Amino acid sequence: MTMKTLKILLYILAGIAQVTIMPTLEINEVWPNSVLILSISLLLFGKEDEALLSALIGGLILDLTGSLRMGLNIVFFVSLIFILRFLNKKFFPETNILIVFITIFTSSVLFGFFNCLFLRQSPDLKIFSSAFYASILGLITFFIFNLRVKGESLKVGSK
Repeated sequence: MTMKTLKILLYILAGIAQVTIMPTLEINEVWPNSVLILSISLLLFGKEDEALLSALIGGLILDLTGSLRMGLNIVFFVSLIFILRFLNKKFFPETNILIVFITIFTSSVLFGFFNCLFLRQSPDLKIFSSAFYASILGLITFFIFNLRVKGESLKVGSK
């Protein structure tokens, strides 16, 4: 298998993990969004095309298995990646732990409000606890990418 095929399988697995494994990692009725974490981690690590592909494939899987109208997850994730890409290049040329945490936290909160809006539910504080949980897992994911690419170095990479 080629490296590109393996990456696509990883993105598919992230979407499948969101609907199968992540609910088992529930803490106080919240669980993080694996597609959001993977897509943003890839973007912040400088893999913009891969982040976009991850958002597209993961969003499609969530659309096929979720309760929102078809296409809304894809639109949210792809739009988010484009917006974050612009903001990153404009304001944050170097990525650090704080940028990773804040970006994933804010994106998770936006995704929570987005879901509440389209499901016609009132937002609650669980959105913030879910965002915190996703941010911690996002930091771990970012460190794993960094270790993989930098070869066992704990220094957070820049773009």
